[in-house]
Formats: sequence, C-alpha cells, structure tokens
Amino acid sequence: MTVIDDNSDKVLFASAYNYQKIAIEGFQLASVPFTTDTTITIPHSLGFVPTARVWYEPNRNGAASNEIWPLSAFQHGDLITDDTNTIGYAYLDETNLYVVLYDTTGSTVNIPLYWRIYYES
Repeated sequence: MTVIDDNSDKVLFASAYNYQKIAIEGFQLASVPFTTDTTITIPHSLGFVPTARVWYEPNRNGAASNEIWPLSAFQHGDLITDDTNTIGYAYLDETNLYVVLYDTTGSTVNIPLYWRIYYES
C-alpha cells in the first residue's frame, strides 16, 4: 500500500488493522448451458453468513477479455452486460456461497469466476 500523505488518520485501509481476513478464495471456469440456471456452490462451512466478493471475466466463450468485473450480490437482472448475454447474481448462507448464472446467447458459454470469502460477517 502506498501512503499518499502523512495523515494516517485519513487512511481507510491499513495493514495495521485486523480485518478482511480471507477464509477461502478460488477460481472456477463455469460452463453455463443455454437457457438453464446454473448454480455454482462454493462451501465455506463457517457457521455464519460471511462477507464475500465474486468477480468474473467477461469472456467471449473462450476469448480472453483481459478484464475482471465484480458480480453484484443479492440482485437479479442483467448484471453481466458484455456480449456473453449471461445473467448472474450471488448469495450466501451459513455454509455456502452460491453463484447463479443464466445464459441467453443460444449456446453454452464458459465464464471464469473468482471469489473470496472473508471471516468477517
């Protein structure tokens, strides 16, 4: 982390504080068939609903995009707005992170997913 100035009381994130400890992180290439809800289940078994973040590559069915976008949680709609025409959202419970994807392209698409599940709730 690069310190911009000497006013450390204005720093929002600093390694001196104990937060954002990663419990689990991972990657999966999700194969999403046409017009079928595909739920990716990622177990965490923490016993409480933690904080999580999910990202995806707006991959054009195998063509690298060189971009990684956040996938919004607790929403449903056209959240993946690139030309894969895939709809997605994520949610959590006490034992799992669920990523739900739905494809409208007319063929199976492969979506690279990344996630981090944190110990904090």
